Amino acid sequence: TINNLDWGFSGQSNWLISNEVFNSPTSSISSGPISDNEQSSLTLNITLPSPGSIEFAYKISSEYSPSGDNFYDGLIFLIDGQEYGRFQPEVNGDSPWNIFSTELSQGSHELIWNYVKDGGGGSTDCFNTGCFDAAFLDDLKIYAYQENNFLVGDLNQDFLLNILDVVLLVNYVLGVD
Repeated sequence: TINNLDWGFSGQSNWLISNEVFNSPTSSISSGPISDNEQSSLTLNITLPSPGSIEFAYKISSEYSPSGDNFYDGLIFLIDGQEYGRFQPEVNGDSPWNIFSTELSQGSHELIWNYVKDGGGGSTDCFNTGCFDAAFLDDLKIYAYQENNFLVGDLNQDFLLNILDVVLLVNYVLGVD
């Protein structure tokens, strides 16, 4: 199950399941509530048996820069300590669901999503605009590519290692059709 992945939380608040804002049919994960000059971090440690990629949907609802030139509050995505994305809302304090993807090399990786807030206050902060004051993640997919066109553990052969493969394995072991 998803609980077997090496997830971690740090910062001033853990991430939470959101049934209010989501890209997929039922829920997403949301950064926890934080104050000015704080952060809420979600970490995933993975090991890929071969080169691959990561893809996820994200949405930001936070204080925004009226000019768009400054980063006030938003989501920073890192792989192995290197920044790969800095995402902030649009001028109205919200963003649509966006997709981010990048390649991953074979081996172990630390993936970190940091929702961060600046020193705070201002006419565009969530207190004044009613935004959620959070980052949302959904539809996380990690791909590992194999030269022989199959992935060990990919029981449904969709070239993904995810919860669907675990469900198939459990059903097989339990003898459920």
